[in-house]
Parts: sequence; structure tokens; C-alpha cells
Amino acid sequence: PVWRAAEHKGFYPHHARKNGDKRFLLVQNWVFPPFQCVLTGALDPAAPWLRGGGAGNPQARLWQKFLDMDNEGRRDVFKVICSVEDGPWLVKRALPKKPVLIGRKLGMFSYHEPDDHLEIVMDVAAGRGQQVAVGIVCGALRRLQLAFSALIEAREEEELPENVLFGASMLHLDPSKLFCPEVA
Repeated sequence: PVWRAAEHKGFYPHHARKNGDKRFLLVQNWVFPPFQCVLTGALDPAAPWLRGGGAGNPQARLWQKFLDMDNEGRRDVFKVICSVEDGPWLVKRALPKKPVLIGRKLGMFSYHEPDDHLEIVMDVAAGRGQQVAVGIVCGALRRLQLAFSALIEAREEEELPENVLFGASMLHLDPSKLFCPEVA
């Protein structure tokens, strides 16, 4: 696996920078051998929620606080909601649709390069239970509709309401047709 996808020439962040994209990137690097999923989002600097930075609205303050945290702090507040929207019952049971502070359940590491990117790496199959769940989900990928959202957990009233930071959906994914960059 590639543990630092944001800095690897085979992944989108490198391509975006090479083509002049200067937006701040949020990179989520999900490692679940033999697969890896890298999700990249770019922040629109003109987005209304981002205006004013730490002095702005609750979402801007929470985002800035999240960026300023160390790895342990981010592990404690990075929340994901994964769901199987359509697929076999067993897979839905292995991946329940509920918010999870993912850093408390998996190995999670974050790397922040100010004004450039934040990469969050999840080692999904670190434990035996996770390996079983990953095997069930990956074995059925071609028959699934998956949805994914990432949020930062608000801990104080002035940080509310929580909003989705990143969302993605996948339908009938065929791993044999995915792009695999060189690891070297």
C-alpha cells in the first residue's frame, strides 16, 4: 500500500498540483489490503462556510480547530458514516449505517501540510474483526451501492450544527477495473 497518497506521483493530489491546482486538498487514504481507496476533495476558498476562517461561522471555526489539532486530536473527532444502500443483508449487517469516530476503531494517522493538504490514513484491516468485515464487503463490491460521508464531530454548542465535510457514493464497483499506480 501507499501510506502517503498525497505525496505519491501516482495519485490525484500530485496530478492536481502539477496542473496548477492550488486549492487545499482533503485526502482520505483507506488501506484495506489487497485494496486501497484514496478519496480526494478540494476546498473552494470562496465557499460561504469557509469565509472568515476561525472567526467565521461554526463550521469554519471547527474546520480550523481540526486543522490545528495533532494526530490524536483528529483521531478523536473524525467521524464517518458508511452505509450499504443496496446489497445483501449480510453485508449491510457487517457495515451498519451509523456514525463512527473512526480513529477510535481503526489505526488512523493524519498528516497536515498547512495551506496545501490534510491527509487522513485509515488502516482498515488492522484487527481481526475489521479483516472479516472488509472481506465480506469487498467480496460483494460488484453487487453493492455504498454511500460514505465524513464529518468533524462538534463537541461544543458553538460548533453546531455538524455538516458533511466530504461525501461519496459507489455503485457496483468492479475492483478488477480499477487503476493501480506504481508503488515504487
